[in-house]
Amino acid sequence: MQQSPLYQEWQQEAEQRGEQRGEEKARRSLALKMLQENLPLEMIARLTELSIEQLQQLRQT
Repeated sequence: MQQSPLYQEWQQEAEQRGEQRGEEKARRSLALKMLQENLPLEMIARLTELSIEQLQQLRQT
């Protein structure tokens, strides 16, 4: 059964959003490990591409 172009576009966008969420989750997980090792926030931010504010929020959880 052939899918409509609109459905294919929607499916591709959904897959991209899922990949982005997975990448974000992986960055947060890595950042949490780095925080536990007491690495400097600036270094963690640079390596994970998370903001200092995001890291401070992670630290509090």
